[in-house]
Amino acid sequence: MRLELEEELKQRNKELLILNTVVSSLNQYLNLGELLEGSLEKVLEIMSIESGAMLLINEVQTQFVLEVTKGFSPEFVSKIALVDANESTVGQTICAGNHLLLWEGDDSRFASSDWLTDEHLNSLCFLPIKTKQKVYGMMMCGHRYSRFFSTRNMNILENIGQQIALLVENALLYKEVKDSERRYQNLIESVDVGILSFDKDGKIFQCNKKAEQLFDLSNGEALGRSFKDFMSEKHSHLIDEIVHNYSMSSGNENGADSTILECRKTNNDQEIPLEVSYTIWGERGKPTITATVKDMRPY
Repeated sequence: MRLELEEELKQRNKELLILNTVVSSLNQYLNLGELLEGSLEKVLEIMSIESGAMLLINEVQTQFVLEVTKGFSPEFVSKIALVDANESTVGQTICAGNHLLLWEGDDSRFASSDWLTDEHLNSLCFLPIKTKQKVYGMMMCGHRYSRFFSTRNMNILENIGQQIALLVENALLYKEVKDSERRYQNLIESVDVGILSFDKDGKIFQCNKKAEQLFDLSNGEALGRSFKDFMSEKHSHLIDEIVHNYSMSSGNENGADSTILECRKTNNDQEIPLEVSYTIWGERGKPTITATVKDMRPY
């Protein structure tokens, strides 16, 4: 009895080590493609599996789309490039959050030979990549040994699939944030007004091309400089006043707009009339000020 308990403990420790090794090696990835590629490579390596693939379900939940694969033949890859989520047995099983295991000679659910024979496999498993709330995709693993996917190995792979799902979820959120940032950047670059954002000390951290043009700056030259450098002397105190009033206010997160008329001298000593509108927002102790600058010259 004691030997059995010791053996069970060793096996549990081995399983935890495998799981921790896979997960810790994947935490570095925020890019979804890199995450899936790294996940598959690590699973095959740690579990000594010969062939594998990762598929994600599409946005409308109708198909599993192949993302990465290793060890399968080109013919098999073309077969699994798209797996129907609603009509196929594999897709229905994964969408239900369950795994599916095929082995040579098993025709209980559908013809296993369609998946195994041509690929010279004796066993093939399909596992959901899922959290408690959502199925994100599936992991396929193939092996030439028919009894490789024991109950223990399947449990390990299912736990790995759950951890990969959490990382996929984070990667998708990261992608969503980056896509949102790109859309915002494209938006501010498309408008015909200058837009600059800076901190309470005036240090600029965002500036569109129109603002650079209005202040006669080259690409990226404004970043890190103080916005006060571009203001006339009579308005140089304005940012400090806006920040002070905001820090003393109570209630709203967004400060009131403040608009002034400003003039900027060009290299030819010509003055360009500008309308500058300020909006302050964020934490009172660490606010962000956004300036919108319009060229007021008649055209």
